[in-house]
Amino acid sequence: MCALFMLIYHNAKKNLANSHYLALRLLCSTGLLSVPCLRPFEAKSSRFSYTSHRFVNESITRLSNVIEDEILARVRGSPFFGLMIDETTDVSVLKQLIFHVRSIQCGHPVTNFLGVKDISDGKAATILSAIDAIVQEKKLDPTKLVGFASDGASVMMGEHIGVASTLKSRHPALVVMHCLAHRLALAAADATAANSFLRQRFCPSLAQLSYFFDNSSVRCANFAKACEADGLKSKKLVKPSFTRWLSYSNVVVAVREHFIPIVHMLQSDSSSLASSVLSCITEKNFVHCLLLLSDTLPLFAQVCKIFQFKVNLMLNDYRNVKCVTTGSELS
Repeated sequence: MCALFMLIYHNAKKNLANSHYLALRLLCSTGLLSVPCLRPFEAKSSRFSYTSHRFVNESITRLSNVIEDEILARVRGSPFFGLMIDETTDVSVLKQLIFHVRSIQCGHPVTNFLGVKDISDGKAATILSAIDAIVQEKKLDPTKLVGFASDGASVMMGEHIGVASTLKSRHPALVVMHCLAHRLALAAADATAANSFLRQRFCPSLAQLSYFFDNSSVRCANFAKACEADGLKSKKLVKPSFTRWLSYSNVVVAVREHFIPIVHMLQSDSSSLASSVLSCITEKNFVHCLLLLSDTLPLFAQVCKIFQFKVNLMLNDYRNVKCVTTGSELS
């Protein structure tokens, strides 16, 4: 049975569909990879084969319960913990809250997935009820809650009736944090608002360029050939988005590296969209902005990643940010 559970665990760990379990089991029980402990289950005389979808689903549930119990035991043993939450929607567009918990384990902060809660709306009272419900459900001590992090939505960070302010009234020592990477991205987006060319010409032109190649296999194939002719590796020009703060860095760097093949592609296309995009990206101001942003945005992206992944925000982040701005090597 241990071997069967190991196969199911491997299948779930790799995010494979449950239907792959039977094929993986067959591979491990026959041929060169034959595992002796699996042979009894494959024998025709065996009363139990353990191949049903019900067995797989129940096994995954049992395994997840064991893992969750181990995580929650460590969180409960921590002197304090913090919650990180964000709103999301599932495939049926049902509004949900996703929870992560940060606790101290062996003297180091560790972040773990805590759970997902369905909510009827995005009001502060509803979100607070969901927080209380998951804390109670996971049997966490609410007096140990010392940290809360979320995005900058007013319902979360509102000064008077926001979720953070209400939690802080319950827990005076609570430290509230707006996602640092998100704040940095919002600050950069606000900084471009004063530049009318960036907002009205440069950013829309990048979006148009992405739309030109989007859902057109012929254009993508021709673009790949043009890149190959210039000795470059073709890249997908994704649509930039202000809500995904690393996307502009990737787009402007890709456009700069492939600027000549892009121009050749647009010149060889007779569509009105190609003519419109070509006239925009060959403007002097567009080229100047492209060169400037392709030099600065990668540094900005590095700072974003530091804010997202570094744990010690008092020493390591300061040293790493200083290294980025001075061009020296990151620690």
